[in-house]
Amino acid sequence: LPVELKLKDKNNHYTIVTITDTTKNVPAIKSLSKIKTELASIYRKSLRDKEMKLVVCGEELTFVEYEILTAPFARTPNATPIYWKKNIDFKFGKYKAKGFIGILRDINSTQNGFVLLRRGRVIIGAETDGRYFPKCLSGSSGTFRYKRTFGELELDGFEVSFNKNDIQD
Repeated sequence: LPVELKLKDKNNHYTIVTITDTTKNVPAIKSLSKIKTELASIYRKSLRDKEMKLVVCGEELTFVEYEILTAPFARTPNATPIYWKKNIDFKFGKYKAKGFIGILRDINSTQNGFVLLRRGRVIIGAETDGRYFPKCLSGSSGTFRYKRTFGELELDGFEVSFNKNDIQD
């Protein structure tokens, strides 16, 4: 591939990848929509933090945040509403996890479950990929808790598979 290098200040650097001469195997419009959704999900942290700009077919991708429930505890319906999101930050030996656990405002089978990130990129649980459902947090399949519990955890110290699509530890 032809590469063009230009010197830039260390605080103003980036990479642009442009694919202009595609093969006849270019994705169909329906597939392209799924690809955009998947890419926005995988790179959600970088998009959210404005660390990158991701453009596909002239459209800048964004990750749409999931809505978190704000409501009183079920057993005390007249109490002050609670924002049902808990930040997580723990370390156990060489392992670290930072992120959040929350309750979805509405049941949504494409948003429930946990997304595991490593180095800012989703490893498990992108939009069309299988989410992580630890039974101790999510409960059993089909339960109210399973359908509405969700979260994101940035993992550190964990090994990943050779193609970086699974956590080994």
